[in-house]
Amino acid sequence: MALSTDWTGFTTPGTTVPRTRDFGPTAPSGQINGITARPITVELYDLCTAPPGGWNTQAIYDDIASQATAGAPLLESVVYDPAVDVPDCANLPQVPPVPTVGLGALTALALLLLIAGMLALRR
Repeated sequence: MALSTDWTGFTTPGTTVPRTRDFGPTAPSGQINGITARPITVELYDLCTAPPGGWNTQAIYDDIASQATAGAPLLESVVYDPAVDVPDCANLPQVPPVPTVGLGALTALALLLLIAGMLALRR
């Protein structure tokens, strides 16, 4: 489940713009969904095209997810437990982190499902 999403575009190669993201009910820009379990997986993708405008919207998340599925490189994936910094989060249920799957693994899975489907049709 997506908590939040953000993107930053650069017009000059090699430049950076620091960004921070606030979470929780008092976050000035809101969020897509509240934190209901821990830990949280944060992923950073190198996108080919700019997603829709706005802050933390489901449309931005959907566009980033579709570009990731289409092969946008995953630059970094970090698992973070919010209970480390916010003691109240220790009451949230713990769930296994969401596994990050690269393009090669997704391609192999798609090929395997295609072959299994073709074999099922032949029977």
